[in-house]
Amino acid sequence: MKDHRMPFLGIGAASIVLVLTIVSLSVFATLTISSANGDYTLSQKNLERTTNYYKASNEVNCTLSQIDKKLWKNYHKTKNKKSYMKNISKSLVDLKGITYDKTKHTIQFQKSITSKQQINVKIRICYPEKQRNHCYEILCFKNEAVGTWKKDDSLPVFQRK
Repeated sequence: MKDHRMPFLGIGAASIVLVLTIVSLSVFATLTISSANGDYTLSQKNLERTTNYYKASNEVNCTLSQIDKKLWKNYHKTKNKKSYMKNISKSLVDLKGITYDKTKHTIQFQKSITSKQQINVKIRICYPEKQRNHCYEILCFKNEAVGTWKKDDSLPVFQRK
């Protein structure tokens, strides 16, 4: 009679390989879901940040448009550069949130993006020599941090009491 011995790789080894495969697929699935959730959260934050930036940028452009209209109206009312520059502060008096420097002929204003960022705009008033020239030149159009920076060097480490 022949001796029927079980081969080394029998039913038990196949079951172990199957269980390890299922466990590894479960781990990869969990990691994929976690990564996708993190990517979704990041994309939502980027959407909010981008939306806030373009909303503030549109407000800046509307303010620049209002300034441009007032400067052109002032240009058509005056006859020379001296009277044009003299009447600028009178023509811009109803615009809120802008500051006009008479000595440098600059206008500066800010629009808030978030509570921690703003767009800072500074323009120089120019006298248009021809009808197609511009009434102002943009000197500064940039994002700036609002408030003071506070250094945080605390670490959330367990402290024994």
